[in-house]
Amino acid sequence: MDIYYSIRSVLPEVMDKRDPLDPFVRKVIQMGVTIPLPKTVNPDDPKIVLIRAGAFDGDFCDFPDILKVFTMIADLQLRDDDQMVICGQTAIIDLGNSSSGHFFNFNLSFLKKAAILNQQGSPLRQKEFHFINSPKGFDIVVSLFRSLMTEKNRGKTEDIATLRQWIAKSPHLRSRIDDQFLVAFLRGCKYSLERAKEKLDLFYTVRTMSPELIRTRDPLDSKTREIIRMGVGVPLPLTDGPDAPRVLLIRPAAYDPPRTTIEEVIRVSTMANDIMMLEDDNFVIAGQVGILDLSNVTMNHFLQFTPSFVKKMTMMSQEASPLRQKGFHYINTPSGFEVVFNMFKNFMSEKNKSRLYVHGHDLESLYKHVPRRLLPMEYGGEAGPIQNIIDKWEQKMVSYRDYFLEEDQYGTDEKKRPGRPKNAQTLFGVEGSFRKLEVD
Repeated sequence: MDIYYSIRSVLPEVMDKRDPLDPFVRKVIQMGVTIPLPKTVNPDDPKIVLIRAGAFDGDFCDFPDILKVFTMIADLQLRDDDQMVICGQTAIIDLGNSSSGHFFNFNLSFLKKAAILNQQGSPLRQKEFHFINSPKGFDIVVSLFRSLMTEKNRGKTEDIATLRQWIAKSPHLRSRIDDQFLVAFLRGCKYSLERAKEKLDLFYTVRTMSPELIRTRDPLDSKTREIIRMGVGVPLPLTDGPDAPRVLLIRPAAYDPPRTTIEEVIRVSTMANDIMMLEDDNFVIAGQVGILDLSNVTMNHFLQFTPSFVKKMTMMSQEASPLRQKGFHYINTPSGFEVVFNMFKNFMSEKNKSRLYVHGHDLESLYKHVPRRLLPMEYGGEAGPIQNIIDKWEQKMVSYRDYFLEEDQYGTDEKKRPGRPKNAQTLFGVEGSFRKLEVD
């Protein structure tokens, strides 16, 4: 907030005389250089602003006058549009009909101030910049703009391209390269490019070493469809706000251990995670809260949790995932729960250990962390019947069938990895089963 007002005080040419009824200001507004668009693909998507450089009449006004109107629009959005503040803004900059005269209007000293005004001095989040109809010589100008951007905003354009180049030069790695997939790793690593590379490599390495959890995820396969319809892991539709963590309800008792393995169940849960990673930007940014309901769970469920499986699961959800686990809440915990709980804790990072909560049968304790209204009707909430949520997720998973069939082609080829190849033993390095554990 200090920077917000400080930078405005040193830009009088932008911030003074912003009267929309002033004839000069009114004409600048009517040029339509900056146009916030009314629609988004989804309600929680970033808002879109169209900037038409060619509509700027350099003979009538200067660039500060254009920025003056831009700040007027931004101030209105800050006051009226909660969704824009939460989800951010994507800019489409149309350079059609622009000329060198437009670019010569940019004073470097002023541009630096304008960059601070729109980045460090603004609570609004700039999600992406898309330049279209770029003229000859545009590369020089965009390089100038990039030099003034924060590292995070540069990452929207430069780092995705850098990740693609790195993937192309990694002979062992077969990876998706679309923007939405790659930006998830940048976001999950707080725009550290090197960490994003490490996590992306490990993401595919762990998946390659865990075919029982990842391969053959066809939602039309009879067994997979059966597990989807059980609703063991159900992403809930409501959150405590657009920028709040998403909530996942896990009900192990919904599956029968003699007929279904925990690996088959987790395979379906990874399908839901993959979809949310592609569809829900805020899922990656704000993270996820898990609620594990252990009512009616039997010893047969616990016996499926081998140390090897637990190690794979914790690595897949921590080091090898761009997703952020914000909390995990255990409810209706039965006798014997502590053994499995402690085994999971042994493989968790200290940060994730601090985010574990055991509520027993006290749901009021859970509601202090996860508002009751976010839960399904069966838990006293307002998210509707569980079956309705399951049915919607079944439809969504089926609609992603082509994506899941394509996924089998991605992974790592350790024979081609530069340096020392990785294998299951070096990654997971544990053997044994729950039956061999000693219970204190």
